[in-house]
Amino acid sequence: MTYPEPIAIVGISAIMPDAPDAATFWGNIRDGRYSISEVPTDRWDPALYYDADMRAEDKTYSKIGGWVREFPWEPMAWKLPLPPNVTKHFDDGQKWAVSAGRSALLDAGWPEWNVNPEEVSVILGNALGGIRTPAVDVPVSALTGEGNLEGLGYKCEPLPVPD
Repeated sequence: MTYPEPIAIVGISAIMPDAPDAATFWGNIRDGRYSISEVPTDRWDPALYYDADMRAEDKTYSKIGGWVREFPWEPMAWKLPLPPNVTKHFDDGQKWAVSAGRSALLDAGWPEWNVNPEEVSVILGNALGGIRTPAVDVPVSALTGEGNLEGLGYKCEPLPVPD
């Protein structure tokens, strides 16, 4: 398959367990840091949701995971055009997206760069555990409309839904 134009990754960001930014994440990998731990009780109460029996209904048989505990979130200091009455209702996933997107743009040289803003994208990757729903399996093309990745020659297909 040939692609009509090359893609350049010029900025990177990460918000990961034990790593509020990409540099810390790569340092953790280099240093062999193990970032899996038991679930913090402020996330969910293992006494309510954990059961060692993997067949137990409405329970999880694991109480370990990688937990993001801290990340940069200062929309007022960043002078983002987000009203405080709106951002106070953001969940952590929305805050991570804004924070990571901003960090990736800064890593790419923004705001001192000289580029056409219509040729710049921030692509977010997010891995959440739990049950997959059909809404998760919507192809990118269905979400982006005109000028989507298929229009650039990239094939977008729905992810398979596990049985």
